[in-house]
Amino acid sequence: MTLDFELNKKDYIDFNVYYLDNSAIIRKSLLVARVLLSIIILIIGLSVVKRGNVIGYIYFVVIWLLMLIFLPKGYRSKVKKRIEKMLNEGNNAYFLGPWSIKLLEDGIVTVNTFSESKTKWEGIEKIVEGKEHIFIHVGTVSGFIIPKRAFHDNKGIDEFLTTFRSLMNRGNS
Repeated sequence: MTLDFELNKKDYIDFNVYYLDNSAIIRKSLLVARVLLSIIILIIGLSVVKRGNVIGYIYFVVIWLLMLIFLPKGYRSKVKKRIEKMLNEGNNAYFLGPWSIKLLEDGIVTVNTFSESKTKWEGIEKIVEGKEHIFIHVGTVSGFIIPKRAFHDNKGIDEFLTTFRSLMNRGNS
């Protein structure tokens, strides 16, 4: 089975955001940031209350709640902007543009304008279906991106995933 498609900047950004949303390390970092900021804001708020300013304390509680709600979204947005800036810095033709993925009995072959590589099934960690993409993980932060627009319909997506998983299970046994 061979699949031809085009990767664009949005696909690359989406892969990185997917990683950000699903990484245990990133989630832990955000939790630590929330807790530390919460402690700082509440300490400042309590010092304001000691001076008899209850309205000031309410102000800090509102800031704290807003921080809890918007910190992850702000972090996500900032990461998206940084990735987009990096993509706009130079020539990214190596990973953007036309791609082809061929599923074989012993692995997958990926081809783009500048390279051709083969990854054995043992080298693939997992395949994940996202909202707009299929991600083939070959490492913690690396993988292949397949936009769902490469398929004609959901049946094509299902056939690809079924074939991929079947070949991967056979290759890993």
